[in-house]
Amino acid sequence: MTATGPHTDWPAPVIAYLAAALPRETGDGRDGWNDHAMTAWQFGCMALVALGQAQPEPWGAQRINTPKIPSPLPRWDDICWVVLSVMDQKRDIEYRTADGSRFETPRRAGQFVVRPIYPEGQEPRVPKPNIAAAFGCGPARVRPDLMAVLEALGLVADGRWTARAEKVMWRAQTRAWQMNIVEDHRFDAALQRCLETMPGDVVEHLRDLADITPHEIASDVARQEAANAELILQYPAHAKFDRTVTPERQFRSLVFIATGDMDDLFFAGWRLSDGWLADDEAARALPLFHDPLARMMRGAALEALGIALPKEMPQ
Repeated sequence: MTATGPHTDWPAPVIAYLAAALPRETGDGRDGWNDHAMTAWQFGCMALVALGQAQPEPWGAQRINTPKIPSPLPRWDDICWVVLSVMDQKRDIEYRTADGSRFETPRRAGQFVVRPIYPEGQEPRVPKPNIAAAFGCGPARVRPDLMAVLEALGLVADGRWTARAEKVMWRAQTRAWQMNIVEDHRFDAALQRCLETMPGDVVEHLRDLADITPHEIASDVARQEAANAELILQYPAHAKFDRTVTPERQFRSLVFIATGDMDDLFFAGWRLSDGWLADDEAARALPLFHDPLARMMRGAALEALGIALPKEMPQ
């Protein structure tokens, strides 16, 4: 798996798919795609910008009059995950269990599941998978007219997943396939590559983020109390709500923020095939958030470096 992919012929079918799949935004001078603050749509808008088809907007992406595919291209592995995310969001692809049946999401206690009721003998036939299991990937069903998009990306060939698709799917981590990535020796090798290529300033930044001090907590409490007082001054009706700021609550908030900042470093700067990206490669990468593989690597790397966020409030 490389940053460019098996070839450079994939941009046109990818652009065509994303342009048709993403929610359109028109009117009031807008002509583009609205991400509606949804992850898959945000990914798609980011990809269209990176592929030279649009410019970013707070609401998504605005189509440009003179689109031009850039050189070098954005990272192939990032684009693959964008396409799979959009397909999953639109239910253009369905990941199946090992025997080809549909995956039933485990139900939580007290959770309702709504299913249609059909007369006996008239239940709709479940279409068979049209992508066969191969190279650690399970079977799947993609909308037949979109098979060519996955083939253009080099993820599918001859009706089955290709070898290069497996590590792309490590980012998707579909529950239907029960992928056991952390115990794979290739994850261990990627961890070593991550540690060997991690810049010193990134290590120090991770250590700084994990170092949550009593002074930082007290300062955060004071800032929040001042903000609450200003809010009540402007909107007196808010005074009737409990605006108590406790150190424990602010500590948990700081841990949450630090975890997110650590994740962001890995989302933008680390990739499985390369470790930490050099500046020219980082410029090609899409900072795709909610990446479960990057979070797994972040956890493994912090453990290896002896860096840990505090579990209890420091005294």
